[in-house]
Amino acid sequence: MASYRFNRFANDIARVNVNLTSDALYIALVTALPSTSVSTRADLTNEVAGGSYVRKDLVKTAGTNPAVYLSNSSSLRFDNTVWTALWTAVATPIVGGVIFKGTVGASASTDIALGFIELVPAYTPPTSPSPSPATFTFVWNTAGAIFLGQ
Repeated sequence: MASYRFNRFANDIARVNVNLTSDALYIALVTALPSTSVSTRADLTNEVAGGSYVRKDLVKTAGTNPAVYLSNSSSLRFDNTVWTALWTAVATPIVGGVIFKGTVGASASTDIALGFIELVPAYTPPTSPSPSPATFTFVWNTAGAIFLGQ
């Protein structure tokens, strides 16, 4: 399965519940494909847990890694997201990430889910902080992931 936007995403854009150019966004890593009916963080049941894992704020950049295309001619770009020494309590593969409106510091169960970004290949983090695990970097596909225009 490839990356996709959630069912409610277009409605949230149309109602201006989400402004991709001005709203802060963050990413949560997941261990299984989420349902396309996910609408808020409360609906997400397969987020990575334990160890050193934390959600990460997305940093918008003018770089070369488009993550969200707003139309054929414009895109929203993010820096690659880095987890230093990522480890989890269970050896479950990470299959991708879910982008939410909001920030990690103020995250809430009502944060709006925007889309799922597939991680290819899936990554299984170590289950212990010792020996020190390597840094894990979520690298954005330069082809883009979520299309809002044609």
